[in-house]
Amino acid sequence: MEQKIFSERETMHLLQSAVTIAVTEVLGRTGAIKPDLSKNEAYRIYGRSNVDRWIEKKKVTKRQAGKNTKWRLDRAELEVARASDLKISRVFFKGAE
Repeated sequence: MEQKIFSERETMHLLQSAVTIAVTEVLGRTGAIKPDLSKNEAYRIYGRSNVDRWIEKKKVTKRQAGKNTKWRLDRAELEVARASDLKISRVFFKGAE
């Protein structure tokens, strides 16, 4: 198995992503922020094309609290999806930074 050595910059980005995800999860569980978002709220924060792509690729799961309620998206899952997109873009477009 090939070992990957991360640069200091890559390590910093990974740690930032991990902290953002952890803080989002904790704040959601404690009620400081809403743990889930409506689709429109997610579109506004993360961008419509991103949210639709994440749902299509099953990186984010749509949830419904009751039969007649609107779909909700877990904020922590959205952050994980965003972090994975950022990591991928940094790997493939490394020279662009």
